[in-house]
Parts: sequence; structure tokens; C-alpha cells
Amino acid sequence: MKVLITGGLGWLGKALSEQVSTRHRVCAFDLERPDVERERSEFEGDVRYGSVTEYSDVEAAVEGQDAVIHAAVASTVTRGQYVDVTDTVPFDVNLRGTCNVLEAMRRRGVARFIQIASAETHVAHPSGTFLDDGATYFGRPSYYDLTKCLQEQICQWFAHHYELDITLLRLGDIVDTAQGRAKHGEHSWNASMATDSWIDRYDVGRACLQLLEQSKTGVEIYHLVGAPAARERFDIDRTTAALQLSLATKIDKRPASQRA
Repeated sequence: MKVLITGGLGWLGKALSEQVSTRHRVCAFDLERPDVERERSEFEGDVRYGSVTEYSDVEAAVEGQDAVIHAAVASTVTRGQYVDVTDTVPFDVNLRGTCNVLEAMRRRGVARFIQIASAETHVAHPSGTFLDDGATYFGRPSYYDLTKCLQEQICQWFAHHYELDITLLRLGDIVDTAQGRAKHGEHSWNASMATDSWIDRYDVGRACLQLLEQSKTGVEIYHLVGAPAARERFDIDRTTAALQLSLATKIDKRPASQRA
């Protein structure tokens, strides 16, 4: 199978590209950013540069693919985004970008799509609240959470009108458990450990690999959080059973700076 991964060179995209390429032909689609240091990615496949905000770039990347994993997102590291509604970048990337990818898929006859969505690990729900695949994502009153909510609505709309097969994979805080690292640094790592909200980025890659090899129709929603305590709030057991996953759960919670 030929799989396009948007944001395929980023923090999560690295793990997705490496895992998926073990069984499928991967094309990592990402911005060409010589000013931003990237991790070296070890995967067999292609790299294509462009922006999800440019429809022509997206359509050219989608051409000839069998599936798309949409992990591209407006950066939360290089800029102080999601603060001011006058900053159009998060809306252009997260919303217009998602529309561009789905429209290009529709036109090119590509039906299988995995959206990297968000689990509400950062939201204080009442005691005893359990979120399953029927729970609507609202998040917090932040522009990031608004765009993630609207992304899901965009996916539902395209699936309804054009019979695309879409999976919304709702993730916790994405970390690298082997390295003791998080995308936003040590403070972010410590917070994810303290709140039991983490998911290992390579477990996300394995989940996507399993999803690509399943036959399905319509829209499916899965929560994916590695912290064992998350099972009390999210339907993680359903996810691991459906995708035949074994998650990293017993980990060294010390950040990289405290490891030998």
C-alpha cells in the first residue's frame, strides 16, 4: 500500500513514517524548513516538500496514494500560536489544510484516511466520567482545541457526503518513552507523567499500521492513551482489542536529563 503521511517529518510524523514504512511504501509530506532542526528519520520511502495550505501541493502529493495519515498541524513550538484569533496560521493549517487533503483524496479516488485527533486528557471531567467513541470532542476554550474539534467535524462531513473511510485517532500527550522526551521539553514530559495523559509516539505508529490493514467503512473513533490510569476515563481497552495493540505502559517516568 502507498501511504502519504502529512507532517511526516515532525515529532509524531517521524514515528509514523518509521513504523508504517516497515510494511508499506511511505511518502512523508512536510514543509521544507532549513531553519528548523529536525530529528533524523530512519525510514524507507520518499520525502515530498510542500504545504497543506496549498491545494496544488496537496493534490500532487495525494496522486497515486492508497491512504493518507494526516498528522500535519500548525506548530506549537516555533511560534506562540493559538493565542490570538487574528493569527490565521492555525486556522489555515489545521482547517483549510484538512479540507485540502480530504478534497484531494475525493478527487483522486483515495478513500482511506486517518486523522490525528486529540483525547480530552487535559480537560477536568466530573468524577466517574467515561469517554467512549460516542463522546464528542470539545476540549478547552482554546483556539487549538477549537481547531481540533472542527477538524473532526470536517472529517465527518466528508465521510457523509463522499463515502470516505475515516478513522479519528484521539491521542493523549505524545511522548517518547524510551528517550524520556516530549515535544515541548522536560516540563511537558513531567506534566504528562503527572497527569497520566501520555502515549508513546511509536505506539501511535503501530496503531496506524494496524488501522491501515483493517477493512472498514464510514467513520470510526478510537482513544489512545498509554498511561494505565487512562483506562478509567477512556475506552482504551476497546482500542487495544480492536487494533490488537500492546501499549508501552510500565515505563521510566524520569525525563531524559535524569536518566543515566
